[in-house]
Formats: sequence, C-alpha cells, structure tokens
Amino acid sequence: MLFQRYGPCLEPQSSLEENYQRTRPNNSLRSLVLNTRTIADAAGSGYVELGRTKVIAAVYGPRPPLRSSKGGVENAMKGRLTCEVVKSAYCSYSCESTRSQIGKGFSEEERLLSIRLVRAFEPILLLDKYPKCSIDIFVVLLEDDGSAFTAMTLATSLALADASIELVSIVASATVAISPKQEYLVDPDKTECEQAIALITVSLPLHATQLCEIYHIGKLSAEEWLSAVQLAVEVAQTVGNSMCQFLLQEMAKNEPSNQ
Repeated sequence: MLFQRYGPCLEPQSSLEENYQRTRPNNSLRSLVLNTRTIADAAGSGYVELGRTKVIAAVYGPRPPLRSSKGGVENAMKGRLTCEVVKSAYCSYSCESTRSQIGKGFSEEERLLSIRLVRAFEPILLLDKYPKCSIDIFVVLLEDDGSAFTAMTLATSLALADASIELVSIVASATVAISPKQEYLVDPDKTECEQAIALITVSLPLHATQLCEIYHIGKLSAEEWLSAVQLAVEVAQTVGNSMCQFLLQEMAKNEPSNQ
C-alpha cells in the first residue's frame, strides 16, 4: 500500500537553521527523481522527488463516472477529469482509500491545489476521446519542502503518461521566488518560499504555444513579473525535456526485445 511503502517519508523533519543560506546557484534546480508504476492497482502512477519535496500521483480510469448524490449518472459525450489532492499530515491511508474520502475533510489548501491541477490539465487531455467516462487523479503530498505544486504537476504528468491517457502534450511546471534582496530563486525550498516577497509558478505544455496556468503571490512591478515568468518558463521547459527523456527511456525498457 502507498503509505506502507512511503511511511518513512512522513516522519517529522528537523527544522532548518535560522541563519539559512542557499547552498546552490540561484538558477539551479534541486535534485530531481522521477518514477512511474509505483501503485500496482492504478491505471498509471507517477512519483517525484524535488529535493525533499515528495509527491505521488495515481490515475484511475477512464471508467464510468461515480454516481452523483442525486443518484444520476453523467452522460456527457465528453469525458470528465477529477482531481483530489491530500497532504500527508491529513491522511494516513492509501491512495485507493482516498477515493472514498472525496469531499470529506479536505482543507481549503487541498481544494485549491485540486482545482489548480484540473485547470492545468483539463485543456491538455483529449477528453472527447473518452465519452461518458471519468478520469480520476489522486495526488498525495508526502513531504513539502517548497515548490510543491511543481512536483504535483510533474507527478501527474508521469501518471497520465503511464496510464496511456491521450494528451496534447506533457505538462511541466516551475516555481520562481523573488527574495527580499530582489534575487530570482529557481525551485525555492520551503524556507525560501516563506521568506520570499513574491512567488510565481508556471505550468505549460511542452508542445503548445500557450501556458496552462500562472499562479502569482505577492506584489511585483510589471517588469519584475515578466522577468520571473520568463525564467519560470525556461526552467519548466528544461524540466519537461528531462521528463520526456525519462519517459522515452521507460518506454524503451518496456518494449519487447526483438527476436
């Protein structure tokens, strides 16, 4: 089960030193770990470590949608995407168990993260290929050390690709923090996020000409905002290319060998 496998990730972490200093260049990412097929009973799953931020995502479907509270079943000719995000502090059950908890006990932050993921991926999924079906995504934030939504986006992309869901493109993401010293910090950790005067997260499809989402916290001038967005786009494209390379390698490993 999910939390039996990743239980150690949920142990409380020691706090960072008060005199915190970034130990990597401002334009440098933390270590990135990607994996798929981590949940056996899901149609597809993805696992991402971005530094000490750890996220696992699972995709179930396409399948008939769950019955509504009124007893009816959706009959739309276009598929439906749902997403539920939970943080490890609020859940001690497997990703499968999460399905029975929809709409129960989720925090406002979790609901917002769920909405943002749907907003980022709904235009990218070819939902007309799945009439009268539901594609359900469940994301667990195992550990949050900053840039959590970026990690969630990457894990969700991996899970959808692993489930062979038809997409316009892989979706990548990146976060940039603006420090009190007016430094642009790529892939900020938790301390850098807390100290930042502004945060910008960009999600984008690699093979399309438009962004999926821009999420902005804090006050910036138009020039500062544009510079941060441009930097986030460049970083997201780099991360997305790495993710595509990983998926191609996984496909090559799983192809039957030629006789």
